[in-house]
Formats: sequence, C-alpha cells, structure tokens
Amino acid sequence: MNLKKIIAGLDITRMEGAGGDPAIRGIRFDSRKVGKGDLFVAVRGTVTDGHHYIAEALSRGAACVVGEELPEKADQK
Repeated sequence: MNLKKIIAGLDITRMEGAGGDPAIRGIRFDSRKVGKGDLFVAVRGTVTDGHHYIAEALSRGAACVVGEELPEKADQK
C-alpha cells in the first residue's frame, strides 16, 4: 500500500523530506524491527519515547516516519 493511502484522513500539520508516494512494506513501532520500505511510528510510551529512535529507524531503511515532533537534528536544519 502506498503512503498517501495510509495517511488519508489524518490531520497532518507538517511533512518533511523528499515527498512522493512510496510503497510501504509494513508499519513498525519498534525501531529494531524496521526494514527497508517500512513506516516507523514514533510512539511515546511509559518507559521510553519512540522519537528517540527515529534516526535508527531511518538507518534501517524506513521509508518514512510518523511522529508528534521532529528529531532535534531535523529541527536545526
């Protein structure tokens, strides 16, 4: 399924990156399980915050990330 179909109907306030409509292989909440073409969802939990693992998910091949905030390095660009 493509990204645009997955996010249709969501209230998206900001999008960053190359754009396009990549094919999404799977949806992952655990950055250790992310593979090429996956969508990583950064979730705040009671033990840790998924936003801390965005860089790891991208390095493992995530096609895109859904989160509530940009990572610090992205904000400084």
